[in-house]
Amino acid sequence: MCLQQKVLNDYFGDGERPTIKEVSLDTGIQMTRVHRIMRGSVMRLSEYEIFRQRVRGRGPGITRLQEIVSRIEDSFPEEKIYEIEAILERSLRLASLRDGSGGIE
Repeated sequence: MCLQQKVLNDYFGDGERPTIKEVSLDTGIQMTRVHRIMRGSVMRLSEYEIFRQRVRGRGPGITRLQEIVSRIEDSFPEEKIYEIEAILERSLRLASLRDGSGGIE
């Protein structure tokens, strides 16, 4: 799944979809542009960042860990992110071996 689709899925969630006007008011992006984005037009980086910030700013569902991970994704080089992912995956494997669950999915 591409980043644009992921951020839109996160923004709209599983609930009732807001109208184009509501999205425009929430994001500050013009209604015609919101309409094009919802129809599959490629987002500009600034638009992506707006949607991502709106997703991040939503309620208590965002944990401190998620906030840290988002900051790492935004500021660390790709190689460093791969190193962190590998460390986390090793930790999960070790934890699953200790508790007998057999591994990560």
